[in-house]
Amino acid sequence: MNRSTIAWDHIVIGAGSAGAIVAARLSEDGERRVLLLEAGGLAKDRRYRIPALAAAHAIGNPECDWTFMTEPDPTCNNRVAMWSRGKVLGGSSILNGTIYVRGNRGDYDGWAQRGNSGWDYDSLLKYFRKLEHGEGTPPGLYGGSGPVHITQNHGEPALAHIFIKAMVELGIPNNPQYNGDIQTGAAISHVNQWKGYRESTARAYLDSASKRDNLTILTGAMVRRVVFDGKYVTAAGVSAGIDMGLTLAGRIAGDETAQAIQLMIEYDPQPPYDAGSPDRAPAEIVRALRARSRFLLTGRPG
Repeated sequence: MNRSTIAWDHIVIGAGSAGAIVAARLSEDGERRVLLLEAGGLAKDRRYRIPALAAAHAIGNPECDWTFMTEPDPTCNNRVAMWSRGKVLGGSSILNGTIYVRGNRGDYDGWAQRGNSGWDYDSLLKYFRKLEHGEGTPPGLYGGSGPVHITQNHGEPALAHIFIKAMVELGIPNNPQYNGDIQTGAAISHVNQWKGYRESTARAYLDSASKRDNLTILTGAMVRRVVFDGKYVTAAGVSAGIDMGLTLAGRIAGDETAQAIQLMIEYDPQPPYDAGSPDRAPAEIVRALRARSRFLLTGRPG
């Protein structure tokens, strides 16, 4: 079994809505080598980019959806429901309806009141604004230079405006600033779209970050286990469905002792997942993958 060792400063497990941002932000420091692992594949297909196609071609598709099932719900005659979660670069930001909602101030403030310092709405607002790039939305509501475009929904049916007018007649205000301090009201939703395309975290963060020499993105890499020694992670098992062994050494972000961790990509003679050809991977990995697997690896040239 062929093995090689590569040093990483940070290893991010999961390239979903949060993981994609974390990896992109960490890799802004060119002195740090970052590895991003994702169990699913790339998000380049049109069904991922056009929001209307997600419901028909992505949600419920095990290729890109974990298709979790809920426990039986006694309030619904013990029915179970599918709980879609994205298994693809960008995670659930690839599958959702792109309706942009920050959340209710009271929820965040409630977390802070329960002892979660820094989770109040006013403390978090700067981070919302940092990721936002408002276009055609109420002035000052959103940040103006973030990577995620927030726009007014387009093409809404006339009935939507009739509905809002009816709400006003009933005393419920029209509130186009529902992502501000007050959420009460009716409004046409704002969406994380740009020129009709979905602005997932893969699109907004990884498209540009993947060009950095210090960021490697490995898709089709399922993390099977994470081993702790007290509060420190010492190892993680990754099943990549490839006919080879690869040891990746790294350390935990924020760990002053820079403890080494290892990710062992498990030996599997018959890959269960064929994701295509390697693309922009470090040369030492590409040589091994091309020789012994048909696995998709994205990262930077070596």
